[in-house]
Amino acid sequence: VPASGNFTSFIISFNSDGLKEYALMNIPKSQKPAGGFPVLILDHGYIQPNTYDTINSYKSDSDYFANQGFLVIKPDYRGNGNSEVIDPALMRFAYPIDVLNLIVSIPNIPEADSDNLYLWSHSMGGEVSLEVLEIAAKNNNFTSKIKGAIFWAPVTDPVKWFSRNNLPNLPEAIITPYPYTQTFEILGTPDKNPQLWQSLSPLNYLKNINVPILLQHGTADITVPYNWSIELNNDLLKLKKTVNFISYPNDTHNLPLHWSEATSDDLGFLQNLLKK
Repeated sequence: VPASGNFTSFIISFNSDGLKEYALMNIPKSQKPAGGFPVLILDHGYIQPNTYDTINSYKSDSDYFANQGFLVIKPDYRGNGNSEVIDPALMRFAYPIDVLNLIVSIPNIPEADSDNLYLWSHSMGGEVSLEVLEIAAKNNNFTSKIKGAIFWAPVTDPVKWFSRNNLPNLPEAIITPYPYTQTFEILGTPDKNPQLWQSLSPLNYLKNINVPILLQHGTADITVPYNWSIELNNDLLKLKKTVNFISYPNDTHNLPLHWSEATSDDLGFLQNLLKK
């Protein structure tokens, strides 16, 4: 894959639930550390799965961290791009499984330090990363591998998201065409089957999280409301978790006004953890 920067890009594949999934991998050209490059898994936000692009979606973010010395892997998730999928209606709830299966396969990458992993996420990817952290904490295969996680404007609760009447002025392009149209037929609506939907919420399992968190959000975000991050931050603090919450005044969902500042904040967070 052509790359503009101090790294080499590849499209790789991995197995998840018997499905062939794809990912973008950026490997720095700099001198490899003795234990391998630290790994940043980039959990992308919602893009219509049939228009999602392995190379170009979230390119500026994946390029940035590779240029800073991280081996970056951006999984496509099942049904996104060319990744295989069996049940599109429920695929969103299986995205964390894809990321966990990717993590299991990282020791096969010679350049990677598979015991030095970090998560970076945006929007829907935040929901994925929260669940990955919560599941990983209960599984010895992942304990201590993930050292920290970064969340930009995370979706924190699928009940709120799928109810959507709680979202102010959600841009129509995000809603339609929507790949989860049969989800309610299978699971019932959040109103009709609240117990099931609540069980799907990562907010119920925050106590399992055991890594430092950097939480970032623009105060003018109308796609994922800013107050969702306020609530997440408060919940994590009540549980005595290590969390740093940074607000970006008047900025929107992708932090266009503060992108350089926000990525610099991310780098500082990651470098501080690398020293430990």
